[in-house]
Amino acid sequence: DGASALRRTLTAMGMEDSLPSGGQFYACPLCLMAYGRDAFEGGVFSDEHVPPRAAGGRVLVLTCRRCNNTAGAAMDADAAGRETVHDFLAGRPSGRDLRAEFAVGEVAIRGNINNVNGAIMMSVVPEANNSKDITRMTQTLTRWADEGASGRIGFRFLGRMSPTAARLSSVRAAYLAAFAALGWRYVFLAC
Repeated sequence: DGASALRRTLTAMGMEDSLPSGGQFYACPLCLMAYGRDAFEGGVFSDEHVPPRAAGGRVLVLTCRRCNNTAGAAMDADAAGRETVHDFLAGRPSGRDLRAEFAVGEVAIRGNINNVNGAIMMSVVPEANNSKDITRMTQTLTRWADEGASGRIGFRFLGRMSPTAARLSSVRAAYLAAFAALGWRYVFLAC
């Protein structure tokens, strides 16, 4: 169906020479590279999740494997990371641990943080820390508990995430959703 729709749209827009005459061709809606029927058997195309699968998307369109994989590595991982941080900060279970640095008093150690049933769960990664720092932190927390005292406890996320790449992933997902809804005419009017 996509190949027929592509040819009909190009013909209606006076761009019929863009594809070889005869035969069925489908183009990736991202890079606009056209492929013949054999590309489907050759694994050139892959299911594209909109928004990205890691952000809860569903298969909506076909894109070439190169565009799909490049976006997944370059932008979609940042979008998923942003969603996980937003879920955590909103008190929603994110389903995965976030790398973080915890500070208790003057001691800082590395570990993981997650929201589990409305509670913030922090876990230490022993291999990523000096064992003396872990002992000092444990002693400080124990002393505070025994004395009914309090002190400074904080954390910061350690994962590298590009806000720009996360936003680009959202724009890309919006474009693909518009393509799924409006078809090839939308793609070529945008050019």
